[in-house]
Parts: sequence; C-alpha cells; structure tokens
Amino acid sequence: RFPLEANVPPGFRILDDAKKREIVTRAIDATIAQATARPESPLGKALTVAVGYASDAGFDELLTRMIAERKWLSQASRIEEGRHADPFTGAERLLRRHFRVRQGMTRSAIEEERAQLLDDDTLRTLRDHLAGGSKSDVTSSKSLANALTARTAKERAKAVCNYLLTASETARDRLMTNGLADSRPDLLTLAERAQSRMLVLTSELKAITVVEATLALYRLADRALQFYEEAKGAAAALDFDDLIERTISLLSTSQSADWVLFKLDGGLDHILVDEAQDTSPEQWAIIEALA
Repeated sequence: RFPLEANVPPGFRILDDAKKREIVTRAIDATIAQATARPESPLGKALTVAVGYASDAGFDELLTRMIAERKWLSQASRIEEGRHADPFTGAERLLRRHFRVRQGMTRSAIEEERAQLLDDDTLRTLRDHLAGGSKSDVTSSKSLANALTARTAKERAKAVCNYLLTASETARDRLMTNGLADSRPDLLTLAERAQSRMLVLTSELKAITVVEATLALYRLADRALQFYEEAKGAAAALDFDDLIERTISLLSTSQSADWVLFKLDGGLDHILVDEAQDTSPEQWAIIEALA
C-alpha cells in the first residue's frame, strides 16, 4: 500500500525461507573466503579466534543466528559510534568492564603474568623444601620442577597453577604440610600470596576468552550481514524482519505516519494477535500504532 512512504522498492519481493537460507549461506561463505584471503586483517584474526570454539557444522549455524539477531548486532556496533575506526571498539570496552578484564590486556600477557608469579629462585627453594615432605608435598615439588623446565609461558603457568590451584581451578586448601609450614613460614606466606593472585589472573584469563570470542563473532557476523544486505538489495527483496522494521518506521517515525494511519483507519475493525506477536516487542509497537 505505501512503498514510497516505507522507503521500499515498489514491487519488492519477499524472501521465502528457502531463498533466505540460500542467500545467508552465500553471505557466510563470502565472509569466510574474505577472512581466509587476508589472515592478518581484523576479519582474518576474528576467524582464527572463532574456529577455536565452533565446529564446522556449528559455525554456519552460529553466524546464521547472529544475522537473525541483526538489530542487536547493529546496537553493539554503535556503542561509542563514530569515535573509532573499528565499530566494535566501544563494545570491547563495555565487555572488558563487565567481565573485569583490564583494558589492553591480552591472553598472552595474562599467561606471562601467571608464569612469573614465582621467580626461578623461589621456585627452586619451594621445590627443594617440598621434596622433603609428605607424598602430597612431593607431588607439588614435581609440579614446580616442571615449571622450571617449561619452554613456554603457557606451560610454566600451567605447572605453577597445578601447585597453587585444584584441577577445577579453585584454591588448594593446603600448599604444604604442617611440618614444612612450621619450619619455613616465610615460604608458605609467599605461596599463599601467589595463590591469591593466581586466582585473580585465572579468572581474568577465562573472562578474556569470552571477550575475544564474542568480539570475533561480532566482526564475522557483521561482515556476513553486509553481504546478506547487499544480496537482498540487488534482488530488490525483503525478508520478514525487514517488513517488521519498515512497518514500525512507517507507522511511528516516518513523516507520512499520520497520513498512513488515517488511510488505514477506515478499513480496520479488529486486530487479531497470535502467540508469535504476543512475545515480540517490535510487533507490539505496530499493534499499538494501529490501535
């Protein structure tokens, strides 16, 4: 009825589910191809991060779901809009604050901090001291020995963590048996301080994993959505979500809203609401405008 007022192409076609899936699949394939061709680009790095968390089968499904949530994705890209070249810089700041990850901190930097909680001299002293204790002390001593011979920060951090924390990464109740603790209370104090810091850093490491994976998904989905929108534009097509968005705008914010509602009013007697609309705030906005 009102294509010009709704800013849609006259005679536009509506995508059915099969055609939409086809275009979405092409958009995802194009995104992956572009990311693979430039592995050092932000998109390429995002793909490298994302594939570590999603299987081949789950990856397409994940991006498809993100495209379906494009309004939310668009809001994420507009945090601190216009202030940065990267549209997701604002989202990253927000995520880091929410998950208590220091700004600018990386996974490798946190691993390095965890690895260096106990210096080499302290590790040797603790190793030798624990070697003369009980069976559990000896096991701890071996963990510290592994830390001293580790070739990477990640391996060293894991070995130190094995001593300070449990397998579920909670604080060990006892870092040395009573006899060893009584003979070297200074070593116990050092170990307990390192344990407290290790808990904080391990929590931050988990959090930054969430932040990095989320941002990678944002960037990949954003590019896939661009390809998807370009394909729809070329075909003069709209999907169901487009219809909802354009209708809300037409009935509430467009310059023609009052005239359009006046033209519709004479032909409306009832509004039938089904269970799908009942749980959709966007569709309720249409219902309220019509009512």
